[in-house]
Amino acid sequence: MISSVKKITSKDLTVLMALYHGDKPNLFNAALNSILHNSIRPDKIILVVDGKISDSLEEIICKFKNELNIIRLDKNYGLAYALNQGLEFVDTQWVARADADDISHPNRFEVQIDYLNNYGIDILGSQIYEVDVNNKIVAVKKVPISDLEIKKYLLNRNPFNHMSVIFNIDLFKKYGGYPEVYLKEDYALWGKYISHGALCLNCTEILISAMTGKRFYKRRGGLHYIKSEFKLQMYFHSIGMKNLYSSFVCFLIRSFIFMLPSYTREYIYMHLLRDKFNRV
Repeated sequence: MISSVKKITSKDLTVLMALYHGDKPNLFNAALNSILHNSIRPDKIILVVDGKISDSLEEIICKFKNELNIIRLDKNYGLAYALNQGLEFVDTQWVARADADDISHPNRFEVQIDYLNNYGIDILGSQIYEVDVNNKIVAVKKVPISDLEIKKYLLNRNPFNHMSVIFNIDLFKKYGGYPEVYLKEDYALWGKYISHGALCLNCTEILISAMTGKRFYKRRGGLHYIKSEFKLQMYFHSIGMKNLYSSFVCFLIRSFIFMLPSYTREYIYMHLLRDKFNRV
């Protein structure tokens, strides 16, 4: 366990966001506004610009330049590298992840700081809405709540919604940042920190609206996803989280899903792995 007993305030919190050429200006603008107009405003926002971006995205950065601590990378290195570069500049005790196309609900940081002040934890996430391009809620992505449930769930599925997570910067300072596991960098990071004894919790509240849709399910498949899954499972084996047999079985099951047609994957995710909004 890393966390201290010091009372946490907004001054102890930095938001970390990465931006690349594929992000949409309107969503990026909305994501920044949702952070800046939260009921509790974080002390800093670090934006890592991962390579060359469009003029439209540059215009959004210019609009918010006085609110941002900007780090520019000379080319597109990928999410893990970009976030690790940003983490080097965090000088607060806690860092909150935010994606450039997702909306933080108005009370996100207020709720999460309250959790941090009431529970001795190192990693804190939340439940999220998944929304389409029209901002219509299509599903709720629920994750386990307690430390015990999270660590059990981790063996088969990612126990955190990455864009909702706040974690103690001491974890990064002591154990390093995101492993270079393409497409699975956050899942690998939680495994690394948990293997070192990090205590975890997910809020029961829904605090993020995350962009999804048919393109989301289309890109969550194919050979590149199978390769990343193999690398993830071997990483978990290398840090002692899983034995070789369980890593291989998990790889086979998850790879089967990645090989399915996108419409079939969409059905599995929406009807088997998500709670429909109208059932909540």
